[in-house]
Amino acid sequence: MALISEEVGLKKQTLRQIASDIADVVAARAVAGKNYGVVLLPEGLIECVAELKPLIGMMRECVWSVIGGVIGGGNVCGVIGG
Repeated sequence: MALISEEVGLKKQTLRQIASDIADVVAARAVAGKNYGVVLLPEGLIECVAELKPLIGMMRECVWSVIGGVIGGGNVCGVIGG
């Protein structure tokens, strides 16, 4: 199973929906006797979950307020992976 960040964003999936989808795939594979597999989660997935965007924004502001002066005017998004 592979999740694509852009699709999650377009579908406006919640974290609960994503977890449920993964659980459904795992359960279906277990019924089929396939007790193995891989779930690929893209690095930027969390930024595409609408309910988490405000939290990510607050975290970036906090990080920037702490390290902004040390970096000397850089972009905090480059510091924490955004």
